[in-house]
Amino acid sequence: MTANSQEFSELFELLGALRDGFITEQQHARLDRLLASDHKMQQYYVDYILLCSELRRHYGTSKSDETSDFKTALTFVSTSEQPLIKALEQDERKEAERAAEEAAKQAEARKEAIRQFAEEALAEFKEQERRRQEELAYKEQLARRRQLVFSIGSIVAMLVIVACVWLIRPKPPAPSSPVPTTPVLPPVVATITRSLDAQWSRDDFSTWVGTRLTASPLYLKCGLVQIVFDGGAEVILQAPCAMRLENGGRMFLQSGTISVEVPKRALGFTVETPTGTVTDYGTEFGMVVRQNGETEAHVYKGKVALANSTESGHPFATRMLRKGQAATIDKGGRIAKQTFDANLIVRRITDQPGYGIPGKRINLADIVGGGNGFQTGLLGTAIDVMTTKLLETPYNSSGRNINGRLTQSIKDFTYRTLPHFHYIDGVFLPVSTKGFIQVTSEGHRFAMRSVPRNVEYLRYIGNWAIPAQHRNADHVGAILNGIAYGSLDKPAIMMKRNKGITFDLNAIRADLPNTKIDRFTALCGISETDRAPYKQAKADFYVLVDGKTRFHSPALTPFTNAVPIDLELSETDRFLTLMTTYSSAVDNHTVFAVPALELVVTKQNTNEKETMDSNTAF
Repeated sequence: MTANSQEFSELFELLGALRDGFITEQQHARLDRLLASDHKMQQYYVDYILLCSELRRHYGTSKSDETSDFKTALTFVSTSEQPLIKALEQDERKEAERAAEEAAKQAEARKEAIRQFAEEALAEFKEQERRRQEELAYKEQLARRRQLVFSIGSIVAMLVIVACVWLIRPKPPAPSSPVPTTPVLPPVVATITRSLDAQWSRDDFSTWVGTRLTASPLYLKCGLVQIVFDGGAEVILQAPCAMRLENGGRMFLQSGTISVEVPKRALGFTVETPTGTVTDYGTEFGMVVRQNGETEAHVYKGKVALANSTESGHPFATRMLRKGQAATIDKGGRIAKQTFDANLIVRRITDQPGYGIPGKRINLADIVGGGNGFQTGLLGTAIDVMTTKLLETPYNSSGRNINGRLTQSIKDFTYRTLPHFHYIDGVFLPVSTKGFIQVTSEGHRFAMRSVPRNVEYLRYIGNWAIPAQHRNADHVGAILNGIAYGSLDKPAIMMKRNKGITFDLNAIRADLPNTKIDRFTALCGISETDRAPYKQAKADFYVLVDGKTRFHSPALTPFTNAVPIDLELSETDRFLTLMTTYSSAVDNHTVFAVPALELVVTKQNTNEKETMDSNTAF
């Protein structure tokens, strides 16, 4: 049977009376008949009771408040699905408890009814006994028989009463077993839109385009991943990177490097770190959370609000950063100005793979070109060892230096530091009349075995690019073992005559949390473009670690094969120096091809490891 609209209206009125506690016996009987006749009414009754329970849970049981707050509460229930579901689950448990209490009350009521029935039966028996005694005088014999009958009848009645009590006694409710709860999955908040050489800490997690990510922790141990939050913010993760996705407009960066681009519809996107918070105001910015917990932010477009964390004990402080500005928050919560670096962080994932892979390998030639080792630097640029500036066009289309020749004679060269390069400690010319040269900012010295014969020096150490006119017979280049170097996937550091450059391994480690610099690898030699009858080029190649020689290949020529370099590095090694010295009096183009620091991502710290175990992605 299907109820019509009139019956539903009547049902709603009866339920209202039941809810307010004013339902009459006639109305209650009518409600029972309506519920017994139609399944839809039964479901409506259940939904109504559950809704009333939820409203009482949120707004109390006051009848005066129920009417005034009903519409507001109903709107709250319809728009807060998750809290309602939890409330309903709690209400079901409470309902079960109330049902058990109601059953106990009903059992007590039935016992009371039976006692009343027994008392009434006994009273009637006494009245009959009194009448029997009055008739004893003239019907003694008959009275005795009646007495016997009534006695037997009374005994039978009592037995019946006892049996009824026994039969209709309420059975104790069976202990209800707890209903197994289905674990609630965290909501989906972001989607992978691009990846390159990427791998999560767990091999069963996908890095494919289109993979949906939930509000849970993630650890990227290799490569690059671009994700778009459901709120619209676009984030590029650079390994190694530990984070937790909070919701469609917020994330927590435990450690690592990210770049963020936020469209207008996603204004207010927030990145929290252990030492502070960055809130976007329609912009593009990058962030690094270093090994020591320091947070560094660089703004490429628009502006962001930088705030420290008060957990450090430092007074709460904020700073607004605009385009071209940068700042840091240290472990103590202090905010300080930082030099802006547009190439410190990967901002785009290109289609062309590079030699540097986050979490796996750092391209040192890219660092020479002003980058972070992962193709953020510029090919064809060079460091001027005299000014320490990065030049964007140091070479012409044939690969020859533009105004890079030193005309004055240099007998002693002072080591020059490069504070505006994050990962380069300094540069130098290996020439000295003292018998030694300084090769690090900490004063490490290298003893010169001989003075280079070529006293005319070129000024540039370059992130070499294959010249535009590389097919020209007069061009110079970086060709070793028949392979041309000077591209993203085959990088090279061009030294050109006597030069040295020192990298700061500790500065690199600081930006790569949970990562070990395992070894230095490269290929060294003189370019085969120097093979000419009039050229008798020779050069020595050195690799120093903290001023000590770890590799030396003497007297290489354009006709000798390039020599591979593979040096293991320890956690205590800080300065890596590449140096060439010339033993001939003609031009040489000395090359360190594919110079790299090989990385090994170690396990996360304890807190990160625990969160990774609960990670969810699908």
